[in-house]
Amino acid sequence: ARRDLSPLAVPDGLTGVLVELLVPLERAFGVREATVVAMRPAFDLGEPGVEELREQTVRLLNFLDLPRDVFGAQLAFNVLPKPVDLRSAQELACLFGWDRPRVAVRSVAVPVFHSHAVALRVSMTREVPGDEVRTVLERAGVRVAGIGEHPTPVDVATERRTVVSGIEADGLGGLWLWAVAGETAA
Repeated sequence: ARRDLSPLAVPDGLTGVLVELLVPLERAFGVREATVVAMRPAFDLGEPGVEELREQTVRLLNFLDLPRDVFGAQLAFNVLPKPVDLRSAQELACLFGWDRPRVAVRSVAVPVFHSHAVALRVSMTREVPGDEVRTVLERAGVRVAGIGEHPTPVDVATERRTVVSGIEADGLGGLWLWAVAGETAA
């Protein structure tokens, strides 16, 4: 069931990153469906998240007990699976005017202070070569990294846009994209 958002609702930072990637693809080719594995930084939980990750890291290296108030577990040097992210899927469906969600989102908390990273598998209404996707994204203002360049969250922490690399066919008619976003997600 489609949920209408208030005109004053502010989309989640991850939704903003996905909109930046999916809007040009929807306009150019039509998005049939997409699957996202989102690596979420500590900053998604605000300053308390950043502080707890910092404190966990320091304490772990000093063999001390770790605080777990924000994350509920050890995030430092670890990865924590999160529930399926229905909020982003619903926000995207509403923003695009789709009658049902076409994007499935799974989040993972990672030991990164700032910047989102996403592995995005997208299937358009027709099979589209990676070169065409690259051109469409570049025309929309998304920076597409050069061949062999694989930016990380640290590389884009101060950038105000998303950087895409690794546009590769998935063997099923869709494409995988690796994307990292700095301050656009904050």
